[in-house]
Amino acid sequence: MIFMIMVTFIGCARTGSVGISIDLSSLVESDAPNPSEITRAIITLRQKGQDIITRQLPISNNTATGQIDDLAEGYWELNLQVFDGVAMIFTGDCEIEVLANIVRQYNLRIDPGDGESNIGSISFVIDINPMIGYKLIPQRVKAFAMDSVSGKLYILDVANKITAYHADTMSCERDYALEQTPSTIRLNWDNTALLVGYPSGIIDSLDIDTGESTQIADLAMPAGTILPFGEKYLLVSNAQNYSGMLKVWNNATGMVVDTENIANLTSSACALNPSINTAYLPGLNYLYRIRLNYDTGEMTVSSSGYSSQPGKA
Repeated sequence: MIFMIMVTFIGCARTGSVGISIDLSSLVESDAPNPSEITRAIITLRQKGQDIITRQLPISNNTATGQIDDLAEGYWELNLQVFDGVAMIFTGDCEIEVLANIVRQYNLRIDPGDGESNIGSISFVIDINPMIGYKLIPQRVKAFAMDSVSGKLYILDVANKITAYHADTMSCERDYALEQTPSTIRLNWDNTALLVGYPSGIIDSLDIDTGESTQIADLAMPAGTILPFGEKYLLVSNAQNYSGMLKVWNNATGMVVDTENIANLTSSACALNPSINTAYLPGLNYLYRIRLNYDTGEMTVSSSGYSSQPGKA
């Protein structure tokens, strides 16, 4: 298929108005799947360092025409999508060069589209916000992790997904799909991955950038709380029926290096002070303090009512 562009630059700035005319008659007359009617065409233009430009072109007599203003001079990648209603029936790509005051002709190779709709619909139910100034999070929140440096909030939904939000605006930025149902999540020591714990005791590392998940530990007990002590250790707790167990996992050796049974561990709430290698977990009427020897991975557990190693609290 052949199409033409006419570029007009005005003034000193090397941007201008680009007129585009694409004759789609050959698609209707070709041996390709014959649409009942070409109803619309969408072009997308990309150039490194420039914003992506998308325009819907009106159709008249099977010809798509339109104008794009403020297009920078140089080479652009052009993608064309042709629709019959909401179904994409043809698509094609080519590279064009935008030059001042020159009419150029290009060949565009067209492939049949998938014939499926890429358009959905949204319905709204409007109601008064009962908590003025607060934004509703449309999730059943099971656990969350906060990266105060990047301003990201990661929420674990009971529907087997983790959603990343911009913490200031609470706008959704990305979903991470999970194959199983986790019991908890926690950011790793340098906030580059999410530690995802499961009832089986398996802990996965979910890369925030790529979304790829890798198993890094198997504690053989439900993971209730995960606390990273630098890149070397994970402290994992499991609270059940007012009792609990603590395990220290060595990431380098892939082994449990210390275990401690404690009474009256009541929840998965926790706090971590990495500067002194100390974690805090709530008991029934007091607070547990777990100090980690970073050389050996050995724990010292103390509280107002109990100490695993008296004199070392």
